[in-house]
Order: sequence, then C-alpha cells, then structure tokens
Amino acid sequence: MKTLAAVLAVVPLLGCGGSTAPNRQGTAYFTIDQASCAYLGTKSVTFYIADLEAGTESLLSGATSLGYLTKATSAYASAGNPVVHAKLANYAGSAALWTQRTSITVPANGSVTHTVKC
Repeated sequence: MKTLAAVLAVVPLLGCGGSTAPNRQGTAYFTIDQASCAYLGTKSVTFYIADLEAGTESLLSGATSLGYLTKATSAYASAGNPVVHAKLANYAGSAALWTQRTSITVPANGSVTHTVKC
C-alpha cells in the first residue's frame, strides 16, 4: 500500500517536465515604403526591433525582407510594443536615412509584414 501511495504521489510530478506556457513569439517581415523612401536598385538596410538590431540585408527596391523572429506583442509588459524602424545605408551619397519609429502588432505563432516609412 505504501508503494501505491508513493507512485500516486510521483505521477503528477512527471507531467511537470514540459512547458505549458504558450509560444509568445512571432515573425516580422519588412518592406520599404516606395513613396517616402523611394530608391532604385538595392540598399543595405538594417532593421531594428525594440531598439535592438535585428539584422542587415541588401534589399531590392520593393522587395520584402527576410523574417525576423521577435517577441509577440502579447509578451510585452506595456502596450504599443514592439517598436520598429530601419536605417538605409548610403541613401543620399554617404548619408544614411532613418525611417519612422512605428509600433507594430506581432501575433503569437504568426507573422506580420510591416511597411516602414521615411
């Protein structure tokens, strides 16, 4: 009887090894607004999510960026997150162009494509 009691006490603990927390990540894709940030060819673009550099890529005008894994909006403690922006290198001669900082909604287990504006 003591063995049965011990087994029954341990069985509920076996289920605690896995995580029951929901996945609170999503993927953000970016495009560059062709009206306010128009350029020809490709530009080196650095994307920022929540003030952290997410990545730099050579982006053809009108193309969509690679996907960047980020925390979902629901994972942030305060509303209006994450805030994103980008820097286009050598936009006008040697000067870089920074885009507007914008709040986006990233769904958990989903994706969003955001058009950054200058």
